[in-house]
Amino acid sequence: MPIPGSSFERRPAPQRVASPEEMRAWVALLETTAIVQHAADRRLRDEIGLPTTQFEILARIVEGPDDGLRMTEIADRLVISPSGLTYQVTQLVERGLAERGAQATDERVVLVRITDAGRALVAQGIPEYVDVVTTMLLDHLTADDLTTLTDILEGVRAQLRSAPRRPRRGGTPPDARQR
Repeated sequence: MPIPGSSFERRPAPQRVASPEEMRAWVALLETTAIVQHAADRRLRDEIGLPTTQFEILARIVEGPDDGLRMTEIADRLVISPSGLTYQVTQLVERGLAERGAQATDERVVLVRITDAGRALVAQGIPEYVDVVTTMLLDHLTADDLTTLTDILEGVRAQLRSAPRRPRRGGTPPDARQR
């Protein structure tokens, strides 16, 4: 039996129903993203031997500070679970593309750094990734379409990222964890 007030308490289904036009927009966004993501993943696997998730992890590290990025920062930026990120980073470390270590000022903080081999692979993969996204998506948008789409998605993303997240099973919301 669920505990009242817990995150496991069954809540009544929302009363609002999405309109056919809203569902059409959602399905179009979902399918378009999936198609482009699948093509990018296939291209990156073929050309540089990395799945998109691992490529994105390395790309985020390259964009970050020289001392590396915290695991929690990478997970938040990529919207990936901590356990999923740990698995992916372990794969990158085993291939010599990344290194994992403690932060100099706080040994509790785990940083991920990119190696020279990882940096070279990102440099090799960026043109492939950009080509897929450009030919499959961006070439089909006018400049006005792109501006409108970007403004809408950035606005929604900002709202979603600022909304409080559901507490984890242990009761500590992700925002309350030490980063």
